[in-house]
Amino acid sequence: METERTTVTDANGREIYVYPNGDRFYADEVHAMLAGAEERRKQPLKVDDLDELRAKLERLKAEKAAKDRLISPTGSEES
Repeated sequence: METERTTVTDANGREIYVYPNGDRFYADEVHAMLAGAEERRKQPLKVDDLDELRAKLERLKAEKAAKDRLISPTGSEES
């Protein structure tokens, strides 16, 4: 359901959409945003490979654990 709006023209001849709550938007900018959104919808979605993400997460956890083992709580290296 689209909110009712009033269209007015400013001194430069640009149309402005005025909504009941007082919001005002230039009509040409609204149309440009909608066209951009439509173009993005037409593009195929990129889906990350969950196995790759899991492997990367495990690798990062292992690196952090190894780093944590090398540094003691006081910040000095253990031997």
